[in-house]
Amino acid sequence: MSSIEATEAKKPTGLIAIFIFLTLAGQYIFKMGMGGELAQSFVGALGQNLQDILHHSSFISLFYLFYNGVALMLQPVIFLGMLTYALSAVCWFAILSKVDLSLAYPMISVGYVAILLMGWLCFGEEVSWLRWLGVGFISFGIISMYAEKLFTNWSYYVAAIMFVVAFLIILKANVAEAWSLDQPMPVALLCAALPLGIVGQVLFKIGMGKQINKERIEAAGKFVTSAPVKSLSNAVLLCLSPFVFVGLFVYVLSTVLWLVLLTKVPLSFLYPLLSVGYILVLLIGWLGFKEKVTFLRWYGVGLICLGIVFIYSEVMVCTYSIACAAVIDLLAIVLLVYKFKIRNA
Repeated sequence: MSSIEATEAKKPTGLIAIFIFLTLAGQYIFKMGMGGELAQSFVGALGQNLQDILHHSSFISLFYLFYNGVALMLQPVIFLGMLTYALSAVCWFAILSKVDLSLAYPMISVGYVAILLMGWLCFGEEVSWLRWLGVGFISFGIISMYAEKLFTNWSYYVAAIMFVVAFLIILKANVAEAWSLDQPMPVALLCAALPLGIVGQVLFKIGMGKQINKERIEAAGKFVTSAPVKSLSNAVLLCLSPFVFVGLFVYVLSTVLWLVLLTKVPLSFLYPLLSVGYILVLLIGWLGFKEKVTFLRWYGVGLICLGIVFIYSEVMVCTYSIACAAVIDLLAIVLLVYKFKIRNA
């Protein structure tokens, strides 16, 4: 069995499918809940409370931050969405107990595609051709990481598609509006939110590396239908274990900070910055956990990052269309070189 086949054999395909389904359901339900006026008012209040805490360190503001956060989460539709997210989190812990962090974390990029597809199918949102290209790049990136053998076999066709896409971008991309970086940027919030999300994932991975937590997650899945109370108790014990609990706290804090950032910074500018996290997680998995990060994992993360930029920064892609096309051509050439090397190995 080749190294690629051995890597693919270890992937918990069933868990991954359940995680993706629950993530999609959670995104849809959460989107519906956050669209209400009451939910929007709570989000605005949370942003104001956080500003008051940062500027005045007020205990009263901290109390209102907690109050508004709980009130937001207890909205019926949002609560259902959070429950779905909680179930997906249990699946995520199970995945982390079975595969490398550097392989598991980029799976979150499915959410970017899900948001775009749900907006198009369920909420009637208009999706431009550049965003569809972004979906394509993310899809290629996921395939390169989770189906390495298939991606390697079809690499000539993928490279050819990328050359055509690069040509179309130069030919068709038009600057829709002036791209400006002269917008207020809450640097402190940004520098806090991005690392906190990564730290949370690292803590999850450390926690799920403990044998007792592996046994708890297996028991939670084993008794989910035959003994739901026992399954729930194991899930609760898992979440209360030190590293997982601290990881949950840190991750929730990073989520709150992102919600506040979304009230201050355009979505098209903010979301591409999340792609930095994929590169950092690969480096952490490689250097910190001694994970074997294959070429196609690095390559897949590169494609995912490119896809995120195409989805959320269309104006930047149009403005710097030649540079974007050059990056795509370079990625295609690198893939051809890799395929040639594998073929002649």
